[in-house]
Amino acid sequence: MEQLRPLSHLTPDELLKNNPAVYRSSIVHHGGIREAFEKIGIKYEFPENYNWRAKVIPFLGELPDKDIAEIVDVTVHQIRSLRKKHGVERFRKNETNVD
Repeated sequence: MEQLRPLSHLTPDELLKNNPAVYRSSIVHHGGIREAFEKIGIKYEFPENYNWRAKVIPFLGELPDKDIAEIVDVTVHQIRSLRKKHGVERFRKNETNVD
């Protein structure tokens, strides 16, 4: 978190380019850059371009939460919470039509 503090002047693209580990850590552990800055008391002025939540909603319950989390590089807890928020049952292997 302290590595993030002096970087609030960078856009998301600049942050990703110059400090990819800090950028990805913010998304993985805090759900986004803005949320990470908020946790250390800094209002982040730049809009984020990454909206993984909207992209994964159609896949909730169609794949294991673990697999979705790995694909979008977030925690399983974040996927599980999103799935429950949308009232989607968890993935069950025996209910698929995969041969």
